[in-house]
Amino acid sequence: MIKFIILFLGLSYLCHGQNSLEIDSLVLWQKTRPLKWEDFKGDGKQPKDIHLIHKVAETTPIIKTAYIKNENGVKKEVLLCYFSKNESWTITRDMKTLEHEQIHFDILEVFTRRIRKQHQKLDSLGITDLDEYDLYTNRLIMESVEFNNKYDEEVLLNYPKQQEWRKCIDKELEDLKEYEFIPEQ
Repeated sequence: MIKFIILFLGLSYLCHGQNSLEIDSLVLWQKTRPLKWEDFKGDGKQPKDIHLIHKVAETTPIIKTAYIKNENGVKKEVLLCYFSKNESWTITRDMKTLEHEQIHFDILEVFTRRIRKQHQKLDSLGITDLDEYDLYTNRLIMESVEFNNKYDEEVLLNYPKQQEWRKCIDKELEDLKEYEFIPEQ
């Protein structure tokens, strides 16, 4: 299951290297840093509604605007995809469920890359009207919510279908690799 918090416009900060990109309550999406059950620090409870009995974990990804200094010391705005440890919870330690939650996190990274791609296109066209950027950003964020809901509907208690989604999301991450944010070491 997924709950979204989209912190956008106005929640920004200056980053200096990787240490400031991962803090106690947030995990930056990185290919080399998968989620662990220890990351789920929020309080979760077994739902009382029998129709929600399958709800054993919830992932809360966040998109944040940050300012990163490039090699010339110039600040550049970049969107980052985070996992919120304090807002995400679990009552299980099942590895298939952890994989399910990782896919939710990966889906938001896909949409974060799509937003970066669209912003780069607008930049190359010389578009300076922030409303244009917001239009595409908001549309893609809404699409990501619908996409995650579709994922949940299709894979509920169907691990083979979850594996199909895993392959699809992995392919899309690879297709959008040039828009991946890789922090400086």
